[in-house]
Amino acid sequence: MDWPKLRARLLKIFIDQFLLISYFMAALIALTWPTPGKAVLSLDFSVNGRNYQVIKTLNIMIVFLISGLMLKTDDIKAALKHRLGVLFGFLSTLAITPCLGFAFREIPLTPDAYTAGLTLTTAVPQTLGIGISLVRSCGGNEGLALMLTVGTNIIGIFTMPLCLKALFSGTDFDLSIDMAALLVNLLISVLVPSVIGKALRDLCPPIRKFVTRHRVFLGLFSTANLAFIIWQVLSGAQHILVDQPFVGIVYVVLLSAAQHIIYLIGNFMVSTFALRMPAPENVSTGIMASQKSGPVSVAVIGYITSDTSLQGLLAIPAVVGQLVQVFIGSALVPYCARYTKRYLAAQKVAAEEAEEAAAAAALEGGDGGEGSGGGGKQGEAAATSAVQARASADMTLAKPAAAHLGGVESESEQKEIAKLSSGLPSSQSAQSLASAADSAASAAEQPQKQ
Repeated sequence: MDWPKLRARLLKIFIDQFLLISYFMAALIALTWPTPGKAVLSLDFSVNGRNYQVIKTLNIMIVFLISGLMLKTDDIKAALKHRLGVLFGFLSTLAITPCLGFAFREIPLTPDAYTAGLTLTTAVPQTLGIGISLVRSCGGNEGLALMLTVGTNIIGIFTMPLCLKALFSGTDFDLSIDMAALLVNLLISVLVPSVIGKALRDLCPPIRKFVTRHRVFLGLFSTANLAFIIWQVLSGAQHILVDQPFVGIVYVVLLSAAQHIIYLIGNFMVSTFALRMPAPENVSTGIMASQKSGPVSVAVIGYITSDTSLQGLLAIPAVVGQLVQVFIGSALVPYCARYTKRYLAAQKVAAEEAEEAAAAAALEGGDGGEGSGGGGKQGEAAATSAVQARASADMTLAKPAAAHLGGVESESEQKEIAKLSSGLPSSQSAQSLASAADSAASAAEQPQKQ
């Protein structure tokens, strides 16, 4: 038996499934041995009469600090080239998908905290890390996914209080939502750490190198902090949770799955048929706009109620919904991966055809002899243009693969890509490449006809 290969394979499985493993262990320990979690949860401080758990608050801040550390300026610039994807992703996450909460709040579940928890999850932004991992596995645009994740979580600081106030207005749920206090808490725990992380990355080269070298470890550490939050919340409500009927959990699972499927269908229909986005950007936008962050839901729950038992009940839909999203997303990976591969393969074929057509035009221009020296020069220019187009297409095809392997481009590589691409975006269609080749061929043949 090849032990090194077996060890490497097991390590890859552990890394890929770390979220499921960590969440399962957090829930198992919390429900079977809640004492340590309750002890950690008891470390709190009071501000304006409201208690805040020290460790849980630190966990939230660490998660967003790591998000800021991993956010590259080049990723932001690249994502902004796909304005339709960014704009629709923001609108869907922060304005459209929360409307489902008006339907959820009318569903009578026992206890009614499950109904409130489901309603609350519709108002939160995208997941931290999970959606990006799914996009990477599907061959989607990872930079766009990262931009949507960080952007919706930052803008969500201002939209969540408004959405929650609207969703719970006129209901019987006893949730005291202080919009000003919630906004301040989100600013401190989400925006400030994100800005600090981004500033450290940009202003401190040693930290940037450390983040680049240990990207996988930092991702796992961020997930571990999310699981630590779940462990504390479930431990604090263990005595209530174990007494709840199992059928209530089943309803929560089914409704969480229905929520995610509705989001996926709606978002992919818009991005595919209305916006007609290229496959990598389509996959990235469709997946990310359908994600809802369980840990952010848990954080918000902690800010709107100090009752640990109620926190635990409200958190059940958030935790269950997060796991359901992972399972559904994992099932979609093979289909989305084939979709993006077909698109990239078609681009490669189009680039090869463009190169061959331009090369043929260059040869024909060279056959004109001395009297057609201008045609020969234009033919050489056409061939050069074709080579650049082919290089651009090759770079376009290579980038999703590099993202899938977790590679990080250096500045020199990025400059080379920009030089070769000569203004050809990654989403340029096969028709555009073929048209460029035809134009080059016509330019090369014209002097001969004259």
